[in-house]
Amino acid sequence: MKLLLLLGGAATCWSIWLSRNDIVLEKEKKYVSPMQVIYLVTHVLRTWAILQKPDLHDTVLVVSQHLTRVAAK
Repeated sequence: MKLLLLLGGAATCWSIWLSRNDIVLEKEKKYVSPMQVIYLVTHVLRTWAILQKPDLHDTVLVVSQHLTRVAAK
C-alpha cells in the first residue's frame, strides 16, 4: 500500500511538472486544464506499471482505470 501511494504521488508530481513546462516553455499553450493533468497522471501510472513488482502491476493498472472513470464523470 505504501509503495502504491508513493507511486501515485510521484506520478501526480511528474504530471504537474510536465504540465507546468508546457505552459512556461511553449508560449502558445497558455492554459492546461485540471482534467488534462488527471489524464496525464493516469497515462504515467499505466506507463510506470510495467516497472513495478509483478504483484503491484495489476493493481496499478486497476487504479489507473478507476481514476479515469472517476475523472470522466
